[in-house]
Formats: sequence, structure tokens, C-alpha cells
Amino acid sequence: MDQRIVLPALVIVLLCAALIRLHGLDLQSLEADEIFTFAIADPDNSLLEVLSIPLHNTPTAKPALYFLMTHFFLRLHDHDFLLRFPSMAFGVLGVAATYSVGAALFGKKEGLLAAFLLCLSPLHIRYSQWSRFYTTLIAFSLLSLLLLYRGTYDGGSKRWGGFIGATVLNLYTHLFAFLVLLSEGVFFAVVWLRDFFVSRGASRRTGDPSCDQLEKRRIFVHKRALLNAILSVVIICVAYLPMAPHVVASLIGPKGLAEEAETPGMELSLAFFRSLLTEWSAGSAIGLLIFVALFLVGIVVSLNSARLALLLGLLWMVVPLAVLFAAPVQHRFYSRYLAFQLPIYLVFVARGLTRCGSAIGSVLERFGEGKGQRSWVGLSLGVIIAGAVSLWPLRAYYGERLSDWRAAGNFVADMMLPGEQLVVRNPGYQIALAHYDERLEEVDCGVASPRDPLPSDLSYERGIWFVGKEGRKNEMSGLEEELAALIGDPIFKMVFEGHGDHTAPGAGESMFWDVWVLYARDGMDEGEVAELYKRALDILPPHSTGFVHQALQDLAGEQQASE
Repeated sequence: MDQRIVLPALVIVLLCAALIRLHGLDLQSLEADEIFTFAIADPDNSLLEVLSIPLHNTPTAKPALYFLMTHFFLRLHDHDFLLRFPSMAFGVLGVAATYSVGAALFGKKEGLLAAFLLCLSPLHIRYSQWSRFYTTLIAFSLLSLLLLYRGTYDGGSKRWGGFIGATVLNLYTHLFAFLVLLSEGVFFAVVWLRDFFVSRGASRRTGDPSCDQLEKRRIFVHKRALLNAILSVVIICVAYLPMAPHVVASLIGPKGLAEEAETPGMELSLAFFRSLLTEWSAGSAIGLLIFVALFLVGIVVSLNSARLALLLGLLWMVVPLAVLFAAPVQHRFYSRYLAFQLPIYLVFVARGLTRCGSAIGSVLERFGEGKGQRSWVGLSLGVIIAGAVSLWPLRAYYGERLSDWRAAGNFVADMMLPGEQLVVRNPGYQIALAHYDERLEEVDCGVASPRDPLPSDLSYERGIWFVGKEGRKNEMSGLEEELAALIGDPIFKMVFEGHGDHTAPGAGESMFWDVWVLYARDGMDEGEVAELYKRALDILPPHSTGFVHQALQDLAGEQQASE
């Protein structure tokens, strides 16, 4: 494909990827896991705290590289835009890396199409606008894969050095980078052994002295590649030594590898694969059918023309799944842990697209007057299909209503009176509330975990504001019942509604739950609760008044009935 076309096309794809991911980057307030990212990367924390908190104060030890990068951005200005900017930047870098991997495996057309498909992927867009480490994992995984693929045959010290650097950075980004390294190791071992024995067998069959010289050179190349690979693994292990004790502690901990796990890792089922492929295929039933069909076409056509690329793709998909299915992991599994597989899936989809486009182009050339249409049909077909399939999921994604901690923080700060107490259901919620309203940094705040009974020392005479999310465990509705039994009705309740399980199709699992605000005080009567609701209507911003609890409408109906 003409380089004069490839470069401008790639620039356009990258610009589109950046604009799509920058759109509304700081529009929504922080989601549950993003709150913990901010708590670790907080610009007020020292560098030592940023490095140590994810190792010691999280259920499983987490590498600190992503939090460290985010911390330096927040030092520029404490703002949600800069909190999410590293994910956005690595999202665009991942689109560029997808082009490079696709071009290396199959060709520039496949690389461009795969990059465009990832550019419009709702799942990848969410990761790019989410202050977590998944786009960083994707980008470093692709870079590591590209350098290993090229270095296996013709790589010198620079490519192997680059592979070492990308792999170490990846391992310090996410623990699942070990699955990437394992897939790469299996790929190198299979290719090296195959080429070594094939070349030795060919030389012995010919008996030609010139072939003996060629065999000596091949053996030298194989030995050098093997030495480079072994040396790379040694350097990677040495570089990872500071993190190793924390990883071991996590694996033997309560959320690591248990001796008697309730479930053997992930659940192997058709429902799991269907859900995973739906997310990877833009989230719609039509997209699932089209993308999976093209993926299978890409696999089939690679059997004869690109077996090495096919081997790499299959190992990239199969090895991590096999490990996760076999491991007795106690920690709940989320499909986002396999985010690094998405670009390779799309590369094979692009491979199927170009082959279908070539077939259609051949037919057009037979019946048309011009020639050279074959090379354009695949690209045009890919752009049309990706755009059509992704349009509705993207609209749904940008129309999501997430957990509104910003509105909840402002609301509680406006409603609280001097002497009243704030109680949160998780320490991270206090961080989120104070992040959006500095007045809450100075209030008397306690933590009442949903797993424990309410503390006995709470002063209900002064009035207490309870804030938390209504997740799968119904922690706030359970608290409402507990308060009603403890001090009786009425209790003031405000709910800032999130989408919960009803997020945009293809954009991954939801953690965007309703944010509840409960106010309880001894001796409060119906008239005082009504006054609180009236104050709430005056305080709430216009964009939030339509999302609050049904109690506001019930109150208005009751007042009209009494009049």
C-alpha cells in the first residue's frame, strides 16, 4: 500500500481517536475505582506514599507506575481532566500501536483497519476515559509484542532492549502483564524449536557443503536469539525483584490463589465468551455476528499465508484464558482484565475484512472498466461497517448517567448544619465528597462499613448524614432499614441515580451505582422532613433535579392532596 496514503490515513485515525476520547473527559464525576486512583495519586501525597499505598493498602498489591504518572499530572492541577489524561493518552498510543502490530503481522491495510476499529471501540473509549491502568496495559503489551515479534528473527540489541523496557513497564502497570509475558514466552519457544529442528533436518537431507555453511549460520542465529531471550528474561526478573514479595503475598492472600477456592477461576461457559466477544464487537448483536464472522475469516485465510501471525494470535488469546480458567482465584474476575487481547482480536477482524474486500474487488474488476479497485474495497468496507456498527453504542455511551459524587458532595455540604456529623460507608467516599467540595474536608466524618453494625457512639441528637452507593449488596437500603428500626421514621432520603447495570452496550462492566444520601435525627417529624425536601429542591442544580429520588414527587403529591 502506498506510503503517501498510509501516513495521512493513520494521522486522521489518531486524530479521531484523540478527539473521541477527549470529548467529555471530565464531564462525569469519579467512578468507584477512580476514587481510589485519586486517593493514591493525590497531589498532597508524597512520592513514598504514592509508591507504598497500592502495595500495602489495597486488597491485592498493585504496581505503582500508573499512579505515579497520574500523581505528576495532578501536581499540575488537581482536576478530573488531568486525573484521566494518562488513560486518554495511552488510549491513543494503543491505537497507534495496534496499527504497527497489524502492519507487522499482515500488512498496512490490516494495520489501518485494526487501528480504526479500536478507535471506535466503546470498550476502549471507556478505558481511555477511565482513570485506571487498562489502556496503559494495552499499549505496553502491544509494544512488547511488536518488539518480540520483530526481534525473534532479525532483532539486534536495540529491539531486545526495547522488549525488556516495554515488558518491565508493563509488569509495573498491572499484575496481568504476566499473562502477556507468558504468551510471548510460549510463542518464542514454539517458533524457536520449530525453526531449529526444521533447518537441521533440511541440512541433513541435502548433504550439500553449502547447505552445511548455511546451517552453521542458522544455528548461530538461533543461538543468538535464544541467548537474547534468556538474557532478557533474567534482566526482567531482576528489575521486578522489588515487586516480587508483594506479588507473592497477594497470591497467598485471601483474594489470591486459595487452596480450596469456591470456583476454579473463571467460569468456562458460552455465556462468558458471548459476553466477552460482544464487548469486543462494539456491543450489539449485529456487531457480534459481523465481527466474529470476520474474525473467523481472518483465522482461516491466515492458515496458508500467515501461519506465524496466526500462531501468535492464537497463543495471545488461548494462553491467558487457560491460566485463568485453571487458577483457583478468589478475586472476582472482570473481563477488563483481558483488555490486552482486544487489539489482536480486531487485527484478525481487519484481516478478514481485507480478504472479503479483495474478493469483492476482484468481482468489481471483472465487470468494471477500471482496475486497482481491489485495494480500496477492504478499507472502504471496514470504515462503513465499523462506523455503522459503532454509532448507536457510542451514542449510548456518551448518554450514560454515572454515579454523581460531584452533585452529592455539593448537596451534602449545602445541607449540613453546624454540629452535624457525616458518616460514609467506605473511606474512599469521603475522599470523593471532599474532592468535589472542600467544605467537607473539615466536617466530623466517620466510617460505618456495610459489613459491621452501626457504631454505638453516633450522636443522633445532633443529626447524621449518611452517604454511600447502592450497589449489588444493597448497602444503603439495608442501612435505611437499620436506621428506621433504631430511631424510627421519618428519615430524609435523596438518591442521585446512576445507570447501574444498564450501561452502554459494549462498554464493559458497570460500577456506576446510585449515590444515596440519608439524614437521620432523633425526634424529627414529617414537617421537618418536608422542609428538608423543599431545601433540597432549591439547592440541587438543574441537571440533578430530574435524577433524585421518587420521594420528591411523592411529597408534592401529598401536599396537593392535603390542599
